[in-house]
Amino acid sequence: MGSCYGLGMDVGEGTIRLAPSVAVPRAVLIFSACASGGPGGQHANKTATKAELRVRVTDLIGVPRDALARLRVAAGTRLTGEDELVITSD
Repeated sequence: MGSCYGLGMDVGEGTIRLAPSVAVPRAVLIFSACASGGPGGQHANKTATKAELRVRVTDLIGVPRDALARLRVAAGTRLTGEDELVITSD
């Protein structure tokens, strides 16, 4: 897995700090790359130009229950039936 910037600060022991009191174990993050849909020329649809990050909401450390409930509502369609938050960039 390559370096990912902007995710937070590695605080050791395989944990990434997302906010002062919030962290996530690096091992539970699921990264993938795939071809992006839509227009973009011949090259765009043949290469992995879309990045996806998945993490179970319950794997976030230090987030109070009420904040997790608000996150689930705010996530909308970005939350799967398995309680995974899916973040994509393409």
